[in-house]
Amino acid sequence: MISNNTKKFIKSLQRKKKRKEHGLFTVEGRKITEEIIKECPETIKAVYVTQKFLEKNSEFPIPAEVISEKDMHYISQMKTPPGVLAVVKIPEVSFSAQNLINKNSLALDGIKDPGNLGTIIRIADWYGVEHVLCSEDCVDLYNPKVLQATMGSFLRVKVLYTDLPETLADLKEKIGAHVTGTVLNGIPIQEFLQKNSCKTNVFVIGNEAFGISKEVSALQDYGITLPKKGRAESLNAAVFTAVLLDKITCF
Repeated sequence: MISNNTKKFIKSLQRKKKRKEHGLFTVEGRKITEEIIKECPETIKAVYVTQKFLEKNSEFPIPAEVISEKDMHYISQMKTPPGVLAVVKIPEVSFSAQNLINKNSLALDGIKDPGNLGTIIRIADWYGVEHVLCSEDCVDLYNPKVLQATMGSFLRVKVLYTDLPETLADLKEKIGAHVTGTVLNGIPIQEFLQKNSCKTNVFVIGNEAFGISKEVSALQDYGITLPKKGRAESLNAAVFTAVLLDKITCF
């Protein structure tokens, strides 16, 4: 039987401050839990399931503590809990500029929406982008809504929170990276692809409302845009990222 203190502790991990303090986060759902078991089983600290979940998933591949539906509702952030919740250790992220050489990487400048961040990470995984640099004011990777939106891709894409202007300046100096911002009035992406001969590129996606910060804009080698045919004012950050990466990888 799960104790009240344990329930309160798990629930507290819904807050960024507590996740950072304890170095732990939670995930919910069979698919994402099994992906963690497959990719990094040593990070799993505890798994909780309901009896109803076990009856439907008798082959679930990890020992788990059975708790009541009421307790699962308490520790879950979902309106309809999937019946399985894991407490997981936040892994350490190592970063070397050398790992970005001859690759396309993403930099996110002030992304606030959890769904956007999670979807962008999933898109990066789809297109083989290994590194995503996040400004320190981006929404937290381990926000439960971000994790759900990644569909497990956070396990395969390295996400680093950093002083973005400083890091981009270092990448330009140390490995000759080109920093390319996505803007409304830049050069068309096809023109950019024909002009750009650099193999080490960092593409910056700006804040949903305000775009790329002045500090990051000052480091841009190019500002690019996706030419529009219709009348929409703008694209969602995640949608823009998907179209951008598709054009880059298919060029």
